[in-house]
Amino acid sequence: MKHLLFTLLILIPFGLLSQTNVIEPELISDEVIIKGEFNHYLNQRYIFKDQLYFLGADETHGSELWVTEGTPTSTYMLKDFTLNGNSDIYLFVANLDKLVFSVKDENGNGSLWATDGTKSGTIFLAKVIAQVGFDNFRNGADYQEFNGKIIFSGDDGIHGSEPWVTDGTPEGTYMIQDLGGNGGSNPYFFNHTGDKFVFSTNKNVGFNSVIFSTDCSKNSCNRIYQGNDKQSNIIDVGLDGQLLIVNSFFDPVSETDYTMISVTNGTSSGTFPILGEDKTLKGNLIKYTKVKDQVFFIMSYIWDSLLYVTDGTKNGTKLLIEELANVAKLQNWDDKIFFQADANGNYISDGTKEGTFEINELTDEPVLFLEYFIMEDKLYFADKNDDGLISIWESVGTKSGTRKVKTMDETDENVDIGFKNSFYRNIVFDYYEAGKPGELWMTDGTDEGTKKITEFFSLTNLRYYSLTDVKQYGEYLLVIPSYPLSGDYMFLLNKAGELTKVEPKGATKPRKYSNESGRTIFGELKGYLYFMANYYDIGDQLWKIKIEESTTSVEESEQTELMTVYPNPAKEYVQLELDKPMQLSIVNSTGAKVKDFGIVADGKLNVAELTTGVYFVVDEQGKNIAKFVKE
Repeated sequence: MKHLLFTLLILIPFGLLSQTNVIEPELISDEVIIKGEFNHYLNQRYIFKDQLYFLGADETHGSELWVTEGTPTSTYMLKDFTLNGNSDIYLFVANLDKLVFSVKDENGNGSLWATDGTKSGTIFLAKVIAQVGFDNFRNGADYQEFNGKIIFSGDDGIHGSEPWVTDGTPEGTYMIQDLGGNGGSNPYFFNHTGDKFVFSTNKNVGFNSVIFSTDCSKNSCNRIYQGNDKQSNIIDVGLDGQLLIVNSFFDPVSETDYTMISVTNGTSSGTFPILGEDKTLKGNLIKYTKVKDQVFFIMSYIWDSLLYVTDGTKNGTKLLIEELANVAKLQNWDDKIFFQADANGNYISDGTKEGTFEINELTDEPVLFLEYFIMEDKLYFADKNDDGLISIWESVGTKSGTRKVKTMDETDENVDIGFKNSFYRNIVFDYYEAGKPGELWMTDGTDEGTKKITEFFSLTNLRYYSLTDVKQYGEYLLVIPSYPLSGDYMFLLNKAGELTKVEPKGATKPRKYSNESGRTIFGELKGYLYFMANYYDIGDQLWKIKIEESTTSVEESEQTELMTVYPNPAKEYVQLELDKPMQLSIVNSTGAKVKDFGIVADGKLNVAELTTGVYFVVDEQGKNIAKFVKE
């Protein structure tokens, strides 16, 4: 293979568009092929302290942990953990001085390590394998990090799966307590409140649902909750100093299952039920969002989903509106909640029955709701009339503040629309009709400002496609249309609405990535977007493309002292390590404030309702102290 370091911008004819700018990405190293994922469920891609970590293989080694700073000379394998084989590696996304990771070989043997990104600084911590599962809430099920320590479920091959802790040093890595005797206790759903970690066990502790708290010192686990044979889920929903416990029980009298929801502050006296004591509550908590000091959540059971609200007390926990069933799409919108109910009804609520109303009450005509998107304080939604015409609406939640933006031209019952992302105060959406090429549009909220960006054609005349990624990175919006059989392509959209194709010269394979490696995007590092691609049909390689050509609306001088924030990219929350309570808010890449948190003590910010894009955490002086990407 030859090094391919292209930075030229050229203009060539292309079958996808009549004429398309093409920018060539840079190949990081031709010595390594990306092989495998860090974790099948969590799909980890990790940038830690200005270095990108990935699983790669060269001509003499199997899949191992590699690191790069974005140049060929800075790209190397840290260690051959599994001789003559492949290593299964799980990374802990945590804010320690070193990156901590678990290694398992093809025979199931494993160990815990830490690294500073150098070969000499990659050190052995303990003979223990991190037990990895799948977390529906992506909120600390497998491990939790706080105050310089990571608590996780580990198996040392002797005690079974038990709670372990590490601070990234050998002396600070140990099993906290053997709770399960022979076979282990299988701890899970780790979270923290105050200075205590809380977790659930489901094996060899008398019942399959016992919750413990610990300060991470040896033999410090205390029982704070007793369930039965059903798993207890511990969920951080954003209540101040409290976690939710969701547990299923079996009533031997009625011979039926029921659900009970409790709260805990990590102590026995601070753990008590708030809903379900009458044994009539059923189902699972599937969605939640916080609005001011209340949390709204959906309980789903068989074919029904009901909306509840809680402030963390028994008296403040109730079913919001009994008449509304099949609730879905729950989201915080400018200190209101937006949700769908009874399949076709879409509602706005201030958290009271009296303050809950359907979107049709805001419009001058009945709407058949199709799709929605929230940008700052405005709700954009699309509807379709009886003739198949789709219209785009804008609303601030009032009758006078709701208006029709534009009615599209197609009159076909098969036409559809999909809002994708916001970009420099525009909303990008996908507009397509069955059997015709898909179109990428954007709107600024006006009729004249609603314009088609481009029309996508397949190189092999296949007209069906989908947009798998539409996310902002740096100054650009990444657009990836996927075509069946023919592969996937990458485009960058700039603020002027110009689309640029990303592809190196002489590429022989249109597909950017293979099924073996999963999703393609790694993330941002020092003004570049890193991604994996198989352009030459030799395997997935690591590439980068420049995404910050000039100073953005957030001044560079304000970015030089950014605080570390994790996880990054983020889905549900971001964590900052604060020395003292601070007043924090979040602004988007254009400098507009999108969320205000007030005084924050623990540094944990809920960002679940934010749209995908680049954001900054701002202190009370207006200084940007942290930058993160919302997935």
